[in-house]
Amino acid sequence: MCDLLINSTPGVGKTHISVEVAGILASKQRVLFTTQTGKNIEELHKLAMRLCPETEIRIIRGRCGGTHGNNKLGKQHPEDANCYNHDEVEEAASKGFSPGLVVCPFCQYNDLCPYKRQFKKIPKKGLIIAAHESASTMPVKPGVWIIDESPMKAFLRKKSVLPGAFLQIKGRIPHESSTVMDLFQQAAENALQELRKYGDRHVARLYATKPVAEWQGKNTLWEETGSDGHREKLSRDLILFDQFADETVPRYQQRLYHEEKINFYALKWLRIALGEERGVAYIQIKKDHDKPISYVLFHNTVPKYVQS
Repeated sequence: MCDLLINSTPGVGKTHISVEVAGILASKQRVLFTTQTGKNIEELHKLAMRLCPETEIRIIRGRCGGTHGNNKLGKQHPEDANCYNHDEVEEAASKGFSPGLVVCPFCQYNDLCPYKRQFKKIPKKGLIIAAHESASTMPVKPGVWIIDESPMKAFLRKKSVLPGAFLQIKGRIPHESSTVMDLFQQAAENALQELRKYGDRHVARLYATKPVAEWQGKNTLWEETGSDGHREKLSRDLILFDQFADETVPRYQQRLYHEEKINFYALKWLRIALGEERGVAYIQIKKDHDKPISYVLFHNTVPKYVQS
């Protein structure tokens, strides 16, 4: 089946028709139907149950710590939770790691986990309904993927890390390379001082990658700090955090999270800045007392089976 894009005004029935088509296709293969929010998922499920009564339908929900009630595990686990170790899951995710690789394998609630139970016996033929974000972590490849509403916010991720997120990386590489990060930080602090001098300006950006839109024509961070000649050495020194040839993806992430204890988003920011990975990386400077300087990256999380 080829790719097909349907673009129309709201209310003409494209979701209704898409669900009907999904039900037909699901009689012969696994169909993934993704949408934007949990509310949309529930609405789609009700619609699919009505339109496709003969189709096996599953809902996949993201990890949730719950909001109310208690369950048999005790007061600390709300009835509507589908993850019983959600605090650690959020901590890992906030640093750019996959919770399923660095937290779940060691979780004491593995045998009771409602989140993991969703993925057991996923049918080879049937309809799976989930949020766009879930597509990037789906353990099985669908035969057809139907996307309802724009997935841009889900797959083009914007993440920010504070300067302290780079400390562990700096401590593990030679001083000459870590100095580049010091130069970037100094450039950001200088920009913040300049910003505070002008009452009509509230935001500044220093791009490590090619500046975009209204920021075009500005020097990059490499040019601004005169550190362009250090790019190759920094790239070589960051090999320490590469995946080893004999290392599986789960073991790789576990090593960086549990042993190296680095922030994966900080590492990704550096690799995008170096041009080793696709994306946009810049430092944002704001007139903010709490977090005036942050390192921002944009990267895509489109599933690999789509990119290939």
